[in-house]
Amino acid sequence: MLRNFHFSLFLHSILYKTILLLMTIVSLTSCHKGSTETSSDATEEQADSAAVRFYRMRILGDFDGYVANMHSCNNMPQEYKQRIIIMLRQHQKDVEKNKQGAIDVKVMRSEMYDDGKMANVFLNITYKDGTNEEILFPVVYDGKEWKIQ
Repeated sequence: MLRNFHFSLFLHSILYKTILLLMTIVSLTSCHKGSTETSSDATEEQADSAAVRFYRMRILGDFDGYVANMHSCNNMPQEYKQRIIIMLRQHQKDVEKNKQGAIDVKVMRSEMYDDGKMANVFLNITYKDGTNEEILFPVVYDGKEWKIQ
């Protein structure tokens, strides 16, 4: 019985690491797909607001909306998008199980890149168990609006 428990934890750990790795790969591969349009309307404040709005989608379980706002998923098949949604749901279950869920998200700071078309927004996530975590949340301006990188 103890062996099955350890095996289950091992599989859970692998799944969690796979989700994080895939999300990192998606973020990195989309770095080179930036828009060639001018970003005169893009501001740091808008990037910050967009990052908070997108992360709140995750907190509220709006994974379809979240994926619809992922720049790297724009031209991807529906199957791929569904796999991302499944991974996001699993991550949310892990957060619910381990930290009782997230209750707040705030911007700590932002760093703008690529003539204002990209921003690394550092978010502070507050969990129901009283803990906090700072995460990097990259966003990209597509010429019209901010998207999740």
